Amino acid sequence: MKVAIAASLGILALACAHTASSGGDSSEADRLIGTWGLVEVVHLRPDGGTTTSEFGTSPRGTIVYDRSGHMAAQISSDPRPTFHDPNGPTPEEGFAAFDSYLAYAGTYTYDPTRQVVTHHVEILLYPSLVGQNLPREVQMSRDRIVLLTPPRQEKKGELVRYRLTWSRLSGP
Repeated sequence: MKVAIAASLGILALACAHTASSGGDSSEADRLIGTWGLVEVVHLRPDGGTTTSEFGTSPRGTIVYDRSGHMAAQISSDPRPTFHDPNGPTPEEGFAAFDSYLAYAGTYTYDPTRQVVTHHVEILLYPSLVGQNLPREVQMSRDRIVLLTPPRQEKKGELVRYRLTWSRLSGP
C-alpha cells in the first residue's frame, strides 16, 4: 500500500542546476530552496472535499530543496508504531514501522510555466520506485508550499490526489 503512496506522493525536492537546465525563472525556483516542515497530508477528492490520509491526522515530515538541485523528503505516520523490545522487533512490528514511514531523495527540476516540481528519485525506502519521476503541482506563498500529486485510484475505486502542505523552517 505504501509503495503506491510513495508513487503518488513521492514527496518533494530541490533546485538550481536542474532549474537552470529547465529554462525556468530562477527567482521563482529559488523560493523552493530551503527546509520545509510538514503541516498536513490529506486526500483531495474530485468533489473538492478532503479526507485524512493513511499517514493519520498529525503526520510529521521534512522536505529539503537545495541550490545544487538535490532534494530529500521524509514522512512519518501518526501514530507511529513502537516495538515491544527495541532491540528485536517482531516481523509484524518491523513491517508496521516500515509501512508507516516514507523516505526518498534525488534531484529535482522546476517548471515555472506549469508550476510543477518533478522529483527524480535516486534512493527510496520502496526500491521499486527508484528511477521514477514524480511530478507535483506547486502552489507557493511566502512561507508555505502546497504540493499536489497526480490523481490515483484508491482501493475504494475513488480517484484522489494527495495534498501536502509544508511550512518553511529555514532558507532564503
